Amino acid sequence: MSYREYNRGQPHKLVFLPGFGGDDTMTSVLAVLPQFQDHHIISVNPIGWYGSTMHAPLYSHEENADQVMDLLKAIGIDQAMAMGYSTGGGIAFYLAQKYPKVFTAAFLAHSIPFH
Repeated sequence: MSYREYNRGQPHKLVFLPGFGGDDTMTSVLAVLPQFQDHHIISVNPIGWYGSTMHAPLYSHEENADQVMDLLKAIGIDQAMAMGYSTGGGIAFYLAQKYPKVFTAAFLAHSIPFH
C-alpha cells in the first residue's frame, strides 16, 4: 500500500480511495479546490493497485479496509471521512461499516459496495 497526503495539518480528515487502475494523483485536483482547503486528504493506493506493489495479490474490499485502518493508526488519524471512486467506493463502504467510530461519513461515486 502506498499513500500521499495533501493539506496536512488541516482540521477535517478525508481518506480518498481511487478506482482500480487509478492512483493517488487523482486527489491532487481535490486538494486545490476551495471547498477542500480545510481538509487533510490522505489518498491511498490499495495493495496491488497502481502506485503500490503491483505483484501483490488483489485484496478484497474488506482486507483493504483493514489495511487502510492500519495506515491511519500509523499516521495518527483517529477520525475521518471516506471517499471512494469506483472500486475505491467499495473499500470506503467497508471502512464506514466496519469502523463507524472512526469514519463519520462515506461518499461513494460510481461504486458498488461489495466485492
